[in-house]
Amino acid sequence: TVAEGTAYARFRTSSNQTAVQSNTGWAPDGEVEDYSFPIVLPVSLTSFKADKAINAAKLTWSSATERDLKEYTVERAGSDAVFKAIGNVPATGTSTTKRDYSFEDKTLEKGATQLYRLRLVDYNGSTDFSSIVSIKLPKITTSVHYATLSNGVLKFCIGLNIIVNLILI
Repeated sequence: TVAEGTAYARFRTSSNQTAVQSNTGWAPDGEVEDYSFPIVLPVSLTSFKADKAINAAKLTWSSATERDLKEYTVERAGSDAVFKAIGNVPATGTSTTKRDYSFEDKTLEKGATQLYRLRLVDYNGSTDFSSIVSIKLPKITTSVHYATLSNGVLKFCIGLNIIVNLILI
């Protein structure tokens, strides 16, 4: 995982291959060069979560800052554990203030654990990934709990306090 900050690299050159294989920083007939590289990520996510909604999973996330960020590609993995893109949410571009985003997934496999991640895509085509969040929506089956017929009205209770009235003509 790459984190924002500074990365360091040490290069050793020598005609003696064994000398450059150690991490002492010393090469008897060569040179040792140290470099540092700033790592600036396109976004600083402050939260990413998945919650249950009616027949869907609602994903919400917030960013503290964004730098040249084009979009968030929402990816999902089901029981096959392979992430696939299921939608895109446009990003602000560049921002130094908090931004809130959401995406609703209504095509998920009910009864199975779903994994989600965000692919962060910036304007030069570079990508990075968020952490992974998961959610499991229960399998809902519909069954008739009771039915009554009264004065030409057939009343069904199909669970979850849902009552259907059919008027017989």
